[in-house]
Amino acid sequence: MKSRINIIPIMIFCFSLIFTCCKKQVKEETKIPVDKKIEVVTPEDDEIPKEYLKEGFVSKDTFRVVILSTKDDCESNVDEIRKKAEKRAEVTLQKYLISVNKVVDQNARAEILKLINENGDFSKRDEECKKNNVFFFDIKKKLIKNQVEKFGTER
Repeated sequence: MKSRINIIPIMIFCFSLIFTCCKKQVKEETKIPVDKKIEVVTPEDDEIPKEYLKEGFVSKDTFRVVILSTKDDCESNVDEIRKKAEKRAEVTLQKYLISVNKVVDQNARAEILKLINENGDFSKRDEECKKNNVFFFDIKKKLIKNQVEKFGTER
């Protein structure tokens, strides 16, 4: 009887050791090596160069919003895309003002809308509609960032 009692703890220890080793090996096998990167490959004519995707104050005189659309939207909903771009420009400029500690009141909103309506220009990267399309809404005005920062009131 005494020999059985001594064998049980030894067996439990052996089983736990085997379990721990197996668990560690399975964990190591499921790790993805860091040096292997997963790349998404797209056809060349569908690639959109990074310079086209830059948004915000892209120069001292230009604020840009980029809208990506499908071929169907490009062929049928260009007016909707323009409205979406104008709204996004408005919201983005309001968020910018908040980020520089400005309160966006009715006067600031009115100034932003005036800037969009008077200086906004909607354009498309390519003339023909493809699988993926890039539309730009540029607001061009001398030293636009400085002018926008004058909108709203200090917090």
